Amino acid sequence: MPINLTPYLTASGGLGEIPQDTLSGIRILAFNGGAQVQMGSTIVTIRSVFLGFFMGSVSPEGLSERALRTALNNVNRLERDLNGGLSGRQILASIPSPYASPPRPSVMQTELVLEQIEKCSFNVNSSSLRATEEALTCPITLCIPEHGVIMRNAGDSDVCTLYDKESLKHLVNTSSPHPLSREKITESMIVKENSCYFDFTSGSIKNVRGEITRL
Repeated sequence: MPINLTPYLTASGGLGEIPQDTLSGIRILAFNGGAQVQMGSTIVTIRSVFLGFFMGSVSPEGLSERALRTALNNVNRLERDLNGGLSGRQILASIPSPYASPPRPSVMQTELVLEQIEKCSFNVNSSSLRATEEALTCPITLCIPEHGVIMRNAGDSDVCTLYDKESLKHLVNTSSPHPLSREKITESMIVKENSCYFDFTSGSIKNVRGEITRL
């Protein structure tokens, strides 16, 4: 069933402000194969491309020239909302190819962080990391995630916090700052589960250099 964005259309048919939880729902569906979005009588398909960015498409069938132009403008607006200000056209321009210029440094940095998140994600339920319920609760979703990622509380800190994987990817995709330190989220902040342990004295997850052998 399509996600209905019709209530967010203005009187002139343009797309207005969309709540962040609705945008998050679109991102999650797009990551899992594609999201169908309804805007009035128009159905838009949103897909995940190029490591977590999103592009939309709409069929011109049955649309007048004016209606198609409005639909394309709305798709552009939705893409920018999903991609932290970047349109689908800008995303395509950033994808490396033999005939294209290299992507902007900011896009390359985002790609590296997203790759690190994928490498370091793990199933929390089957993890050997033993911690309290409070320490395993994601500060974004306020729930214990099924698939988690551990991130340092600051760039130079050995104290870490467990995050829901998709919520953390959303922060990176939207260029949001670190939830705790307000720094830019970097690749080095994302650490592997087997290099962390739970410190019962401080009640926090901590990171060490190298891997930890758990008996």
